[in-house]
Amino acid sequence: MIILVADDQQFQVELISCQLSSAGHSVIGCGSGEEALDRLNSQDVDMVITDMEMGVMSGEHVRQHVRKQFGSLPVILMSGNPDNLKQDGFDGYLEKPFSMRELLTVVENARR
Repeated sequence: MIILVADDQQFQVELISCQLSSAGHSVIGCGSGEEALDRLNSQDVDMVITDMEMGVMSGEHVRQHVRKQFGSLPVILMSGNPDNLKQDGFDGYLEKPFSMRELLTVVENARR
């Protein structure tokens, strides 16, 4: 599965990429919502994992674009702020920090 990961904290993208890669997934890392949308428009992706707070474009904006352009493509929200995880319309939620087990469980559940 090809998973796009968007977070403005590079270490977070690298950590998640390493965890997903070790589980057999291909990962496209992005440092902003804008970069994520550019990559979504140019590459096939099976799932999106996005941080909520990323400067100019939030994870909610990424989700809205995905729903408009790609329909049911799964979008998982991650955030260090538990209040952000109350957003509707995402296919899964990860509260930072999270374990590899939590990450893989949420990814697996969002595929269904």
